[in-house]
Amino acid sequence: MPHRRAALLILLAAVAVTVWLFGGLNFALLMIPPAWLWILIEPRATVMGKAINATLAVGGVAAFGAMYLFLPNGLNLWHLVLAAAYGLFFPLNVMMFLLLVALGIRFLRLGLFAPYAPPSDRHEVSSETLRV
Repeated sequence: MPHRRAALLILLAAVAVTVWLFGGLNFALLMIPPAWLWILIEPRATVMGKAINATLAVGGVAAFGAMYLFLPNGLNLWHLVLAAAYGLFFPLNVMMFLLLVALGIRFLRLGLFAPYAPPSDRHEVSSETLRV
């Protein structure tokens, strides 16, 4: 397994465990789709594989999108940002949400770019002055 994907999986597991142990129940329930779907994202070479990765990434965010759609009338994203800034939300949940957003972006980048290729054993010198 590539080191980048392993690091992302370890961070996602740490965020999930931290939210389950110390966070609120609502945010813990919202963490279930990303925790289950984003672990399936891996570098794929085909267009179909990249479409699957994009679908998995969007599926993890869908719970947050559904929650946003069911906000009472008059509330929008700006009100949620202000509520987080003024301490109406548990600070650990705000920090874990921001870390979750960063992890989601990293997982999406990992899934949409070329598969991991280990470095070759042959050393290539890019400068003419170093060639003998």
